[in-house]
Amino acid sequence: MSRTNSDKLIAGGYFIMAALQVVATWQGLEQSQGFPRMLAMVGGGIVGAVPILGSATGMWGAMAAWGWSFLPSLLIFFWYVPTIIFVAALDARRTSQERPA
Repeated sequence: MSRTNSDKLIAGGYFIMAALQVVATWQGLEQSQGFPRMLAMVGGGIVGAVPILGSATGMWGAMAAWGWSFLPSLLIFFWYVPTIIFVAALDARRTSQERPA
């Protein structure tokens, strides 16, 4: 299965966001929960890299450690959900139009 440019763009954006999620989770564990730095880094790396769970913990870490408010955190850490739905809908529409009648 070949990847389209939109798939590559989403994958690249998600990779960048996964790194931010890991750091936000790590900082949240360290600063707001008092975890030792190394334990927080390992925990952030494990939990922050899991889709959905990483987004949720990254959102929590950004609010707890960095003082972000709810809406910006939600938009930054869960941007990919509506994007994937939108791209999937466009792809389904394109695929249905390409089928011969």
